Amino acid sequence: MRSVVFASLLASLLVPAVAVAQPAPRALDDVMPTAPDDQSLDPRALALPAPIPERKNPTTAMLASAVPTAIGWAMVGVAALDSGRGLSHDEANANAALGMTGWALATIGPSAGHFYAGGYVHGALTTLGRVGATVGVGAGLVTMFEFCSASESTHCAHEDEPLGYAIIGASVALYVGLTAYDLIDAPAAARRANQRDAQISVMPTMIRGSRDDAPGLALTGTF
Repeated sequence: MRSVVFASLLASLLVPAVAVAQPAPRALDDVMPTAPDDQSLDPRALALPAPIPERKNPTTAMLASAVPTAIGWAMVGVAALDSGRGLSHDEANANAALGMTGWALATIGPSAGHFYAGGYVHGALTTLGRVGATVGVGAGLVTMFEFCSASESTHCAHEDEPLGYAIIGASVALYVGLTAYDLIDAPAAARRANQRDAQISVMPTMIRGSRDDAPGLALTGTF
C-alpha cells in the first residue's frame, strides 16, 4: 500500500515537470522569416534577365561603308583610264557601264554603315546629298560648255567663266565632305544604336497601395 502511494506521489511530481519542459508551439509569424522593417524591397534584386538586343559592331559598320566606297572609286578609276584608249562602240558602252556602276557604289557605299546601324534617314539624306553634288558638277560643266560655245575664243580659261568652276568646286567639296562624314561616323552610329537599345528595360517591382503592397512591372528608359 505504501509503494502505491509513493508511486502516485512521484507521478504527480513528474508530469508537471515534463509539461513545463515541452516548448510551447510558436506562431506562424515566428516560423516564417520576414524582412526587417527598415529595409525596403529593392526592385533590382528581383530583376529578370532582359532580352539582349542585337548588338551593332562598330568595325562592321566601318567596313560596310569603306569597302563598297573603295571598290566604287576603283571602278571609276579603271573606267576613266580606259576611256583614253581607242575603244570600239561595244567597249565604250561597257566602259561607261563600269563607270556608272562604280559611281553608284561610291555614292551609296558611304551610307551603308548607317543603314547597318539602323540610321536609314541619315543614310538616305547623305546619299541624296552626294547625288545632288554629282548633278552640281554636271551643271557646272554645262555652264562652262555653254559659255565656250557662245564665246568667239577657242580657249576657255578660269577667268573667262568663274561661275562654272565655282559650281564644280562647291559640288566636289559637298560630295567629298559627305563621304568623309559618313565614313568617319559609321562606327559611332553603331555605338549610338547599341545605346538606344540598352536604354529601355522592364523589371518587376512592388507597387505601394493604400493597405498592402502588390507586385507589378516597371518600365524604365529614355525616350
